[in-house]
Amino acid sequence: MKPYIRVESPAGFDGHDKRRPVYCKTRNQANELKARIKAWKSERQSPNAQVIFLTEADKNWLGYLKNQVGDLSKLPEIIEAWRRTETTISKTLVRDLRDQYLAFKAGEISNPRTLSDIRYRLTQFSDKFGLGFAHEVTTPQLREYLQDIAKGYSRRNAYKWIRPMFDFAKERRMISADPFSGIDRPEAGRNEPGIYKPEEFEKLLTTADAKFPALVPFLAFSGLAGLRTSELVSMYAGEQTLQWSDVLLDKRLIHVRAEVAKQTSRETGNKRYVPIEDALIEWLSAYRKADGPVVSFTESWFRKQLRRLHIAAEVAPVNNALRHSYASYYLARTGAEGVGRLAINMGNSESVAKAAYIETLEPGEGNAWFGIRRATA
Repeated sequence: MKPYIRVESPAGFDGHDKRRPVYCKTRNQANELKARIKAWKSERQSPNAQVIFLTEADKNWLGYLKNQVGDLSKLPEIIEAWRRTETTISKTLVRDLRDQYLAFKAGEISNPRTLSDIRYRLTQFSDKFGLGFAHEVTTPQLREYLQDIAKGYSRRNAYKWIRPMFDFAKERRMISADPFSGIDRPEAGRNEPGIYKPEEFEKLLTTADAKFPALVPFLAFSGLAGLRTSELVSMYAGEQTLQWSDVLLDKRLIHVRAEVAKQTSRETGNKRYVPIEDALIEWLSAYRKADGPVVSFTESWFRKQLRRLHIAAEVAPVNNALRHSYASYYLARTGAEGVGRLAINMGNSESVAKAAYIETLEPGEGNAWFGIRRATA
C-alpha cells in the first residue's frame, strides 16, 4: 500500500484553531497544500500584498499560454480583447438559437417539406447541444457530431442546414467566431441502393391486395413507375400529389405535374411523363378512379399502415427501396442504353442514374420484377 504524505497545517489555517497533520495521497497534493499554506502565511504577514499560489496544473497552463502567445506581456491586451468580445455577444442557448433560426427560415421558405427537413436536422443537433451556449460550441465538437452521422447524404444534409444556423448566430452577435470555419462540406458519397427482390415485392403487393387495399396504388406507382413518396403522399393539407386524372391510360403515360414533382433548378422544368408498364395497368385495374388523389390518406397514417404491411408480408422494410428497385430493375432490363430514359422517368439527372443504379443487377433480372401480375379470382 502506498504511504500517505504528511503535511503540518498551522493553527488558524482553513478554519482550524489548532495545528494538525494533513495526509495527502500524492506528492502533487502535498505540494499544492504547502503552496497554499505558504501563501496564507505571507498574506497574514503583509495583509495588503496580493498573494497567490500556483498549483501544478496552473503552472502547466502558464506553460501552454507562453507557448501560444510567446511574450506574456501581451496578456493585458489579449484579456481586454476577450472582455470586449464577451460583453458584446448575446449569450444564447443552442435550443433558443434553433427556435429563432427556424422562425427566420419560415419567413424565407414556402415549401413545408423543406422546412420540415430543416426542423428535423436542427432538432437532432439541439438534442445534443441544446442546453449549452451557442458561443461555447467548438469545431472539434461539430466535427465529431458530423462523423457520428452516416457517411453520405445524411451527413451532407446535416452540414447543409446546421452551418447556416451558425452564420445566422454570428450576424446577430450570438457568437464571435464561426466554429464551422475549419470544417469542409462532407462528400455526398454514393452507396449501392437498397432494393427488394422480385419475390419480396410480389409478397408486398399480394398482401396489400388482400389486407391493405389502400396501399396497392402507392406500391404500384412507386415500384412500377418510380414515383417519389412525396409525389404520392401528402405531408400537409393542400399539398399537391398525383391525381387519378394525371394517369393517362389511353396514352399509357403518367403526367407528373410541376406542382407535384420535386422542385429542381432544371431549365426544362420539373414536370415529366412516365410510361405505364403492363404490370402497372393490371395492378391498377381494380383500384382506378375517375378523379381524386391516387393516395388519399395522410403521411402519418400511411407510415403506420406501411409498417403493418411489412409485418404481415414478412418482408423487412428498406428505406426508399421501391423507387430504387424500379430504377435498378429497369436498367437490368434495358441495359446502359436505358439510362437516359430512366433519368427522365424518375426526374433525375443522367449522372445520378448512372452513379446510383447502373450495373447493380444482372441483365435479365428486370423481367422478373416487371413480370409480376395481379391474381384474378
